[in-house]
Amino acid sequence: NTDSINIESGLMLTNLRHYERVVKARELVNSALNTLTLGFTPDLASVDITEAASQISLITGRGVSDKIIDEIFSKFCLGK
Repeated sequence: NTDSINIESGLMLTNLRHYERVVKARELVNSALNTLTLGFTPDLASVDITEAASQISLITGRGVSDKIIDEIFSKFCLGK
């Protein structure tokens, strides 16, 4: 079960709002990965990545810029 608490990891979210944002961000990242796996273009996957980063920024208070999104996608090997 991916929603269980793993105390050994040293990470624990005690704020329900933070937990919900992290879960949503994880779902969006998985959706972006599935989009890429299915062969769609990175710009389509970037919609989910941008929203995932936005969910995390709601916790951290830091904004998401196009530069950050470009950096994330520069790490993907897309077999060009």
